[in-house]
Formats: sequence, C-alpha cells, structure tokens
Amino acid sequence: MSSEGEKLPDINLYPILNQQEASKVFEAKFLKDCGDNDICESDLHVTAELNLPKQESGIPVLYLGEQQVNLSITLYNHNEPAYDASLYVFHPNTLSYIGRKVVKGESIECVPHNSTVLKCEVGNPMNRGEVEFQLRFSPRNVSDDEKRLKFTLKANTTSIEEKPEDDFVLVADIVRVAELELRGVSNPEQVVYGEHVVPQEEMKTGEDIGSLIIHTYELINYGPWKAKEIEIHVKWPYQTETFTKNGKWLLYMMETPKVQGNGYCVVDPDIVNPLRLQVKREEDQFIREFEGEHAKSEARVKRQAPEEIRLDPRTLNIATMDCEEGSAKCHYFKCYFRDLQPDKNVLISIRARLWSQTFVEDYATVDRVDIISRASIYLDPQLDIRQKTDNDKAFAVTKALPDLPLYQKPEEVPLWIIILAVCGGLLLLILLIFCLWKLGFFKRKKPGYMPAEMHDKELREKEYNALLVSEFIGLLVDSVQGLGAGQKGSKTNCTEEPPSKWAWCMLVHAPPYLCGLGSLERGGAVLLIRLWFKITRSVSK
Repeated sequence: MSSEGEKLPDINLYPILNQQEASKVFEAKFLKDCGDNDICESDLHVTAELNLPKQESGIPVLYLGEQQVNLSITLYNHNEPAYDASLYVFHPNTLSYIGRKVVKGESIECVPHNSTVLKCEVGNPMNRGEVEFQLRFSPRNVSDDEKRLKFTLKANTTSIEEKPEDDFVLVADIVRVAELELRGVSNPEQVVYGEHVVPQEEMKTGEDIGSLIIHTYELINYGPWKAKEIEIHVKWPYQTETFTKNGKWLLYMMETPKVQGNGYCVVDPDIVNPLRLQVKREEDQFIREFEGEHAKSEARVKRQAPEEIRLDPRTLNIATMDCEEGSAKCHYFKCYFRDLQPDKNVLISIRARLWSQTFVEDYATVDRVDIISRASIYLDPQLDIRQKTDNDKAFAVTKALPDLPLYQKPEEVPLWIIILAVCGGLLLLILLIFCLWKLGFFKRKKPGYMPAEMHDKELREKEYNALLVSEFIGLLVDSVQGLGAGQKGSKTNCTEEPPSKWAWCMLVHAPPYLCGLGSLERGGAVLLIRLWFKITRSVSK
C-alpha cells in the first residue's frame, strides 16, 4: 500500500487471484409487451397527402409564390409496439423545412438530417394505433427549371417489421403564376401642328421637326411569382404608308428607347435619328424630368392639353396612322427584361418628334390625326409561366390637331331676328287672308241665293280676278308640295287633301313653313286664322 501523498500503484503489476471473476456476462430483460416470445413484431404503415389544389388528372399543383407546401402525414402501427420508431421524409433540396404541427398523438420531434432528409421521432415505443401530424416547407428557393416536386416517406424501427418495404411517394407539379399587364400612354396626349414648319433641307435641330412627344409603356408584374425573362415587342409608326419604298415622316425617333429597370432595348441604329439632327440640352433636361417624375409629368400634360370640343362622331373627320390598319409603316424592335419581381414595374420611354411638314401638307383639312404605336408581351413557353393574356397588348396614341379654328361653337341667332321673322310671317298671313276676303273667297252661298245680273265688263273682271286667285293658289300649292316633300319631319302635303280643303290647308300650313316658323309659332298662326274667320263671317253677315 502506498502512503499518503504517493502515486497510486499500477494494478497491472499485481496478479489476479481468480481469472474467472474478471468479467461477467448476463442478460437483463425489460417488460416490452411483445408477446410470449418477447420479440416485438410491429407493422408500420404510412400515408400522406399534399394540401394543394389538384388538376383534372388528380396530381396536386403548387402555384409558386402563392402558398407554402403543407404535408399531412398519418403513421399507423397495426401490431406490437415499435421501439425507436422514426419517419424519414426525403424532399427536394430547394424546399426548406419550416415546422410541424401535431394533430393526433404524443410529442413528435422533427429535425433536419441534411438538406434533403427530415427525421421525425414518433415514439419510443410507438404502441398500436396511429399518429397524425403536418409538416410545412417553403418553396422560396425552387429553381426556374424545376417542373415537379417529389416526396418519399419511409418509416423505421428497431423492432422487427412484418412488411419493411412500405415507402410512400408523393409528387406535385410546379406552376409559376406571374400576372403581367402592359400599359401605354402618350405624353402629351394632344399636340398642335402647323404653327412652325421648317423644310427638311433646312432642319438642323430636333425642334425644327415639330412637337416633342414620348410614348411610354409600363410593364407591371402583379405576381405572385417573378417573371424570369420577358420580351416586349414594339411597333413604331415612322412613315406614312404610300405603297412605295419611302413614305412621309410621321414620328421621327430621336434616340434609342430608354428603359427603367433590369432590361434593355435592341433597335436598328439606322432608324434612330437617321438625319443626324442635333439634340439640344433643353430636351435632355425635359427627358430627365419626365423619367424622374413620370406620374407628375403625366398629370401636368393632362392639364395643359388643348381643349377638345366634343362633336358628333359622324361629322368629325379623323385620320388614323396605324400599322395594323395599313396606314403607316412601322419599325419593329424588342426590349428584354429579366427577373421582374412581384409588385414591381419597368418603363420603356420612346422619344420622338412629330413631323409637322407631313401633317401640314397632307392633313391640313382634317379635324384630327391619331398616330398609334403598339406593344405586346411575349413569354417563352419553356418558362411555363401562366397568366391571363387579355392585358398583354397596349397602345399609345398621339392626337395631332391642326393649328386652325376648326372647333368654333355655332353662333346663336339674336332674339330680335326671331321676333322680326315671327312678325313678318304673321303680317304676310294677315295680308293673304285679307286679299282672299276682298276677292270673296270666304263668301258662302245661302239657300235660295240667286246671283244678280251683272254687266259683261264686271263679269269679265270677276273672272279675271278669279283667275289671278287660282294662279296665286297654284303657286302656294307648289310651294307647299315642295315644303311637304323636302321639309324633314313634315307630314303635311296639301295636294293630298280634297280640293274643297286646299285653301284651309294652305292657310294653316304654308305660311309658317314659308316664314320658317316652328311649332309654337304655327299654333299662334292657327289661332289668328280662326279669329280672322270669325271676324270676316260676322262682317259678311
């Protein structure tokens, strides 16, 4: 024995008295409820379902950006207890585990084993019965080339399984929804041409061409997923269609279209300022203000736009310059955008000049000329992006108005002219009635009346006066017929009446038409005629 403070001796230097007592092997049995043979024979069975909408084929579909991936799992044990029972979930590495929710059963712990395997401990032991829980995954890192998700579930235990090969497999199709919309606007919306025209051979700067206009197209992604690659196809009207090699200039493009956002435009350099006119510094400043404050600029243009008098469309002479109608020649170019995120937008600004000389020479007599550019969205079918296509096309229209007083409001007729016309018509009517009365036109024959014998000269004068009256009445009849046939809205034709009523018809209807009276004045004239008849009848009696 060593004394206090000394090191302990090495036991290997001392002999063992009984070599058989150096080790002891024995078996300790625990109560496992595994039958008479004390061997646990379990039967694990797993079912699962993806909580996603299904297609007509029954395959679930995942709309990226719109929802998470929820996996409902039910694990059954139809036999004896399963010790160290675990469930392994194999999933794509583009899905990340978020958490679990226990629906039925005791505590269940799930821990990622690696980027593609999730291990869930469901019980030790897991007795006869079932457990139910849900797993949530995030599809945020799903690649653009991935078309389908695949899940494999495998149950495991240290007990003996009757059916060890009972894996469960789930698949889901991936759908990318990126709702895109294209809008077009012209700034300004209306321009005036004709106030300043410079011949082409004398042009030096862009201002010599005409008014500055900008067609802007806005591309919006309402989501819920990003759009990886987008093409915008633009049709730009640069000349009138004369069915010859060269037409007349319409919208003269001053520079390559500018893009706000992750994109660019590819334009043939020959169509951008082919005359190599100088761009003034003031124009560049205007463009910068427009690009920096697009919304404010648009509102300002609307306030400063020329007043447009709304006329009947049937009387408004409008010329349209449009590629789709074949009235304009167009340049075609494309703009490309990448990774347009949800709730984001990009802009394409096309700066040009309105060629005033063309409009003054060819469209000086029209009320308005509409110049239209068009754009459309194109998506590669291989990207498999689903969206509505009814808002994939847009146009921007510039309304060009001539610098002439074409929209003058009609002058109102002065009141004194109306009163004078009414009085003149009534005077003519009274004079006509008086002449007819003096000629005896309104005298009635009474029963037993016998005309007195007259001298031949007086008889001839009577016949001559009657002939004059008949000729005068004939002229009135011709006038009434012309008025009845040519006066729009008039339904009166005195020749359709019996001869005995011609005079009355002409007196009622002809004078108002001849004097240009309306329905109100015509009613007053009828009242005067009736009043005059009463007076003449009383006098004749």
